[in-house]
Amino acid sequence: MIGADLVRLARAAGDEARVRQAADAVAEVAARNDLAWMTGEALRCRGLADDPEALQASVAAHGHGPRPLRLAMACEDAGSCLARHGQAERARPLLDRAAGGYERLGAARDLALRDGVRNVSLADIAAQVGIHKSALLRYFETREQIFLELTAEGWRDWARALHAGLDAAPPGSAALVADVFAGVFADRPLFCDLVAHTPLNLERNVSLESVREFKLVTLEEVVAICASLHRGLGLTEQQSVDVIATATSMAGALWQMATPGPEVQALYRSDPRLAHAVVDVGPRLVRVLTALLAGFRTEARSVGEELIQ
Repeated sequence: MIGADLVRLARAAGDEARVRQAADAVAEVAARNDLAWMTGEALRCRGLADDPEALQASVAAHGHGPRPLRLAMACEDAGSCLARHGQAERARPLLDRAAGGYERLGAARDLALRDGVRNVSLADIAAQVGIHKSALLRYFETREQIFLELTAEGWRDWARALHAGLDAAPPGSAALVADVFAGVFADRPLFCDLVAHTPLNLERNVSLESVREFKLVTLEEVVAICASLHRGLGLTEQQSVDVIATATSMAGALWQMATPGPEVQALYRSDPRLAHAVVDVGPRLVRVLTALLAGFRTEARSVGEELIQ
């Protein structure tokens, strides 16, 4: 969605050269990757430069891919564009389709926040939006695809917040970087829940195309975070990847430990012998990541000194 966001910003600023530059960059990436959603995004970016037909083509392209949120956004953009051009009748079904997509994903998100990802079934989501389960399967491959989509969007949201925190932190402090990581996770309980379920369940009951597109989303974010960690702490690419993998896997695991259910949680708190089982996610994540980052930073400096010598 970054390309579309850049096109919007450039249009708002009246910078037509940057509008074309952003749209051309996305088109170039799409040309190198045979993915329906990338083709759809390239068409969407071209369409946002005020080409209604390209936006219609974007809807068709996203309709062939496993990204329901992107399809909803493409429908919204195409419908809004048609409405601006006085074609209300053509716009209405597209806007209704977009609203339905947002509603279905929003229902899954709300239920997962309330009940936990593991406890939400396809029937629960269907009931929340007032349709039959079989109707919901017209829009999603499986229950797992719904949550994998939410996880992909969660990665983008988490990464944006992480970049903001890392950019504000003074360079060179492992403790501050660890605190930023932990704080961003603590503010996103659903994301913590989702990342724990991703390798266990969500990637296992969807199409290979869905898995590939999800991995490409996470790869894009990981590359950008690695660059931030290199600037702030001088970490190597491999060290940065290890930090991200450790942080996400630990946040997911610790969140599961910290939310065992009200009955089990009451048991832990009632018996002093079980006090160790009461997990406070943020502080523990800070301690582990501080030690890991400090060690990697020392290692990176040692390697740099050896190269100089």
